[in-house]
Amino acid sequence: MSYEPTRRTLHILGAGVMIGAIFAALLSVWKQPITAPILARVKFLGDVAKYASIWQLIVGGLLYRLSPAEFNAKPAFFVKMGLYVVGGIMYGLLLKRQGARAKTALGGGQSSVVVLGIRNIVLLQMQFRITMGALGGAWVRGGK
Repeated sequence: MSYEPTRRTLHILGAGVMIGAIFAALLSVWKQPITAPILARVKFLGDVAKYASIWQLIVGGLLYRLSPAEFNAKPAFFVKMGLYVVGGIMYGLLLKRQGARAKTALGGGQSSVVVLGIRNIVLLQMQFRITMGALGGAWVRGGK
């Protein structure tokens, strides 16, 4: 019995949860200004996306263990994984910095803050992840 279809399904499920959390975060910050409850929701959704991403990496590693020769023959796989990790770190750091600024402003007595940077970063992250999943996945499968 092959577990590959189950692992691929779990990998795609992790991607769906991650993209869903990023999309929900984007909807949360679409309207300005950002209040403390909205900032807390975005932090929670960021944690969900982070854990879904870790889930994807673990299941992706299991898929790699199933047929390493297939993945080793496709350098696109390693390029995609590198971009995925670099993108996650970059967006995580940018969101953390913007979130800290908003938290400081909200802690300073303001009832709300206008933070366009958070919305733009979440939007860019969603666009990056969808592009990596769609185009990158097809590129890896096609071996080009």
